[in-house]
Amino acid sequence: MKKKFIVTIPVYKSGNTELLNYISKINSNTLIIPQISSVRTDPSSLAYHIKQKYNKSVIITINTVDTNLRFIQSRILGAELFNLNNFLITKGDATSLQKTPEKQSKDSKAVYEQKTTKVMSSINQMNKGYDFIGNELESKTDCIFGSTVEINQTDNKYLNLIDKKIKLGSSYLISNPIYDGNMYNTFITNFNKKFSDKIKIPIYVSIRMNLPNDSFFDQNYHTCKLSFESNKLNAYIKLLTSLSNFGITNYNLILFDNNNADKESLKEQVLIANKLINFSK
Repeated sequence: MKKKFIVTIPVYKSGNTELLNYISKINSNTLIIPQISSVRTDPSSLAYHIKQKYNKSVIITINTVDTNLRFIQSRILGAELFNLNNFLITKGDATSLQKTPEKQSKDSKAVYEQKTTKVMSSINQMNKGYDFIGNELESKTDCIFGSTVEINQTDNKYLNLIDKKIKLGSSYLISNPIYDGNMYNTFITNFNKKFSDKIKIPIYVSIRMNLPNDSFFDQNYHTCKLSFESNKLNAYIKLLTSLSNFGITNYNLILFDNNNADKESLKEQVLIANKLINFSK
């Protein structure tokens, strides 16, 4: 069964476009541009540059933290001017997990004014030709959107949230990194038991490409950490094969830049990502 890959790229603090040369080497036509909880290049501007220079499809991340519907809808209208209309709607992080406690204390206070589902509803309204307060737009938007899913969460409240995201029109879901396909199957089984409509949209299971580095986001990584420390490429292929054996066919490969400090690491990540993509053809 052929697998589908998208790649999440790092977003730089610098406006130096030479830092993006690695993008031309990625063997995936679809890239996700994340919205980082610190000062970075604007995702929409970066998306336009990538589309023009590298002819890649781009998904622009929109975090609901520290913003409001007026800004979000204005940003969407601006992106549509450049035929950018695919958005990943996420809650976002209150603070960067990479910041020291001292820097976090100086950071701006997070404000969650809108839920992700409210933003999705407002996009549906824009696609009908109206803004969030009911004013008519010059023309209807043609947006598609996806959202995120925490595969390890299977309580009823969370399953209801995912069901709502799907019913609002999510075209895809991006999961957190997992290392055990049983976790994916448990989520799907619990969801399908609870709701009459099964999940029909693709779920892209995330794989971090900077392993063996740790992350508290990861589920069950400790079970295979030693493998990544001893033979990285073999461990990635083994992980991909294991997940695929559970019926997972869509993947999101996440690249990291380590704050611009380690270009060799990014080069290696792209190389291994391409080998995984080619291995799955």
